[in-house]
Order: sequence, then structure tokens, then C-alpha cells
Amino acid sequence: INMKKFFYLGTICFFIVVCLLLFTSCTALSTARKTTFMYKINSDGTKCTISLKDKTVESVEIPATVTEDNIPVTDVGDFSEAKKLKNVVLPDSIKGINSKAFKGCIALESINIPDDASIGAYAFSECTALKEITLPKNLERLQEGVFDNCTALESVVIPDTVDKIESNAFYNCSSLTACTYLGTTENWNMIVKSNSWNALSSITKISCTDGDITI
Repeated sequence: INMKKFFYLGTICFFIVVCLLLFTSCTALSTARKTTFMYKINSDGTKCTISLKDKTVESVEIPATVTEDNIPVTDVGDFSEAKKLKNVVLPDSIKGINSKAFKGCIALESINIPDDASIGAYAFSECTALKEITLPKNLERLQEGVFDNCTALESVVIPDTVDKIESNAFYNCSSLTACTYLGTTENWNMIVKSNSWNALSSITKISCTDGDITI
């Protein structure tokens, strides 16, 4: 009987310890998120914009939801001037990257952009360490100055859903000599482009699915 009681008490103690460890882990994660990020929930509580509070971090993984109500994180707000930020992981819940969101993130090397996300003007301006970017497959517009002064940028993949490229989209992208376009040459020529969409860049060729276009 004593052995049974001992086993029973041991099981209870083990269960309590596991619960405490899980609680501590969740609390620590919640605290870390609060010190790293700032959240702005819209008036009807259906979506959230996330911004970077601690601009000394080198790597961030943005959560898909916030609060106990699991409100989806849908927009990237202000991450600008985070000088040490190298890597960003975005969840599929993201639908928009705000204007100037990552402006001046001079160490940024890696970021994934979900397929349904839009990208605001000057969103990646002056990201001077960014070497390659694959744009969302459902993107419709390359906004003004979106990759302005991304001097290390060497590779860009543009989806065939894009129908407009605004002024200075690739301004002074001095390392960018070619873009990959996931559509035909006819599709590319139908895109509405500002006369200065590639101003001071080094782009000389657009590689389409059926051939190249010389710029």
C-alpha cells in the first residue's frame, strides 16, 4: 500500500513540475514578445499591425497571432532603422508590409514575404545588405522607391501578376544587372512602368519565360 501511495504521490509531483515548466516557458515567451514587439489591434479586433520595439535585435520571427483571442497579425508596421537586424521570418497571416517598414535596416540579409502580401512605398529603402528577394506571387504593384538604394541587391524575382511598376522602384540598385520575370515578354511589355522605375540601377536585362528583354 505504501508503495502505491508513493507511486501516486510521485506521479502527482511529476505532473505538477511539468505544468510549472510549461507555464514558465509560455510566460517567458510572452514576456519576450512584449519586449521585442509592439502591437496595434484595429477597432473591431479582427487584425493586428506589428512593429519592432527592440531595434537592437539581429533576428526576429513574427508571430501569426497575438493575445489569448488569437487575433491574426496581418500587417508589418515600423521596423525601420533597426541597424543590426539581419533575418526576418514572416508568417503567412501577413497581408501587407507598410510604407518604409524596413527602411534603413542596413544589415538585413534575409526575409520571406508571404504570397498574398502587398508591399508599401520605400518598404526596403536603404537595405544595403539585401542581396536577393523573391516577391509575393500575387503582388500587383511595385510601389515607389520600394528597393531604393539597395546597393547590394543582385537578384529579384518578379511575379507575372504585377501590372504596374512605379517611379524609382529600383533606384540606385547598382549591383542589380538583371531581373527574373515569371511571365512572357508580351506580359512584361504590358506592365505600366514609370520612366524612372529603374533609375541609376544597373539593370540591362529582363529574363522572361520565353526569352530575354534588353533594357
